[in-house]
Amino acid sequence: MHAFFRTFVAWVLVDTASAFQCPNNSRMASSPSILQPHLSRPNRHHTILHQSPQDDVPSDDDEEYEMVEFFVSPEQISLLRKEALKRESRKKLPKLFLPAEEALEATSETIEAISNLFDASELIEVRGVSRDAKKLVFDTAQGLASTVEDEMEKPVVVVDIKGFAVKLYCPWDDEQGG
Repeated sequence: MHAFFRTFVAWVLVDTASAFQCPNNSRMASSPSILQPHLSRPNRHHTILHQSPQDDVPSDDDEEYEMVEFFVSPEQISLLRKEALKRESRKKLPKLFLPAEEALEATSETIEAISNLFDASELIEVRGVSRDAKKLVFDTAQGLASTVEDEMEKPVVVVDIKGFAVKLYCPWDDEQGG
């Protein structure tokens, strides 16, 4: 009887121990679970950052270099629109009226006049852009901004387009300030 009791206890212990072990069932092993944590997270030991070689960086000797892209965030454009509205209500926003023949393409005199307005203020309004074709106002405004930007060699951003009027922004240099 005593031997039977020992066998029974040993069998219960083995059965209890096997209940807490990982099952070898293929259905359970194929699903991601706590049993296989190393498969679910990325292998971080193979992530290596490489720096570009120093040969790609333009040196001071190079006279030609890419112009850095000027970026104005949507929040900044919103603030510029508010500032333009404030200046317009105080009659302090400089305006330029394009002649009818320059509605789609500006002449060099117009570009020079816009450049002179930017010397007086960072925000200006150009009216009469693409009077003949309402659908071309956006494209004409962007073209006008890029033409003025190329002429002035300073960034020019379209802040707002309403009807045939375009508000443009050109930041002042540190020494120019206003």
